[in-house]
Amino acid sequence: MGPPANKQFEGAGVNRMPRKSRLRSSKRPMLIVVSALIVASAVVLALTARTHTPPFRHPDGRLVEGSIAEERRVTLGGWDQYVLIRGRDRTAPIL
Repeated sequence: MGPPANKQFEGAGVNRMPRKSRLRSSKRPMLIVVSALIVASAVVLALTARTHTPPFRHPDGRLVEGSIAEERRVTLGGWDQYVLIRGRDRTAPIL
């Protein structure tokens, strides 16, 4: 009777892996690459997604007059950047 199918074979001085083990070991690098691409895609999506900042409201739901809540793209020092500006008083200085 031959050796069990899940053990390594030794024949003519050469170690041979069973076919199932060879297939599993060849899929591992592909699985790692696919996983890395999925994670990278998720990170890019999260970084480029549009965001929203809600306006200030009174407890009864009315908008607070004179408040500011905005997000916009500006050029600072030659670089495009997103800034988020929020405040209950539009006349107060930005720090």
